[in-house]
Amino acid sequence: MLRLGVHLSIARGINHLIEEIEKFGINTFQIFLRNPRGYNCRRFNPKEVEVLKGFIRDRDIYPFVAHAGYVVNICSHSKSVRDNSIKLVQEDLKIACLLGANYYIIHFGSHPDKRTGLRFLCEGLKKITHLTSGLQILLENTAGEGNKLGAELEDLFWIANRIRGIGVCLDTAHLFSAGYDIGKRNIVDEIFRKIEENIGKDKVRLIHLNDSCFPLGARRDRHDHIGEGYIGEQGFRNFLSHPEVRKIPLILETPKRNEKDDITNINRVKYLASRREV
Repeated sequence: MLRLGVHLSIARGINHLIEEIEKFGINTFQIFLRNPRGYNCRRFNPKEVEVLKGFIRDRDIYPFVAHAGYVVNICSHSKSVRDNSIKLVQEDLKIACLLGANYYIIHFGSHPDKRTGLRFLCEGLKKITHLTSGLQILLENTAGEGNKLGAELEDLFWIANRIRGIGVCLDTAHLFSAGYDIGKRNIVDEIFRKIEENIGKDKVRLIHLNDSCFPLGARRDRHDHIGEGYIGEQGFRNFLSHPEVRKIPLILETPKRNEKDDITNINRVKYLASRREV
């Protein structure tokens, strides 16, 4: 069964979130637990939380994904930024566990020196992984803009081999912009071969399915609607037909002018996933 969902807003409360899940007919979803560009924490009504848990259980929705905000930078050169980021993630993990989330996604962050940045990230993750309690932290690859780490798969391998229990979220737009042409079967074969050899394919727990507004290797992070960017419809048809991809839940983070955009992208993915690679 295809596990396909979208990133949804929690701003209007849990009841509205449930309404949107029903409206879109999705069986997985992702949210921010707070304003992604801020630090203020949201409070949740315990009764609504129980309703959400029951709804997820009854509708066989899996996984429920929470995503760290953009302000999180555990590998920053600034100690205060690192400390504040760790504190924020610790708060998020408690909330995510309370809500019953399955995964919590963290970006690598940025640092001008890769070796130092990866060491800071590793040290920071060791301070928070004990708070997961049934929730798995996933580290997401990046497009490699500026000083952002995590554009190379080797960065993922380096962290995943040092932090016990951590998983991986692959973002298609980020992979493409980092130079991996995921629209070609041999490239996807090579990606999963490297993953299997270094950390095991079971570590890849989620895929963020996004087209790219920028060409291959541009190192720019801007998502486009499925089939309308540089990966294109044929690229996604090839990608979605790959046997390893078909095993992994997919979350769309495509642009939203209105809710019709999500519906259009969901339907397009279902159509492309049903077509054969050519």
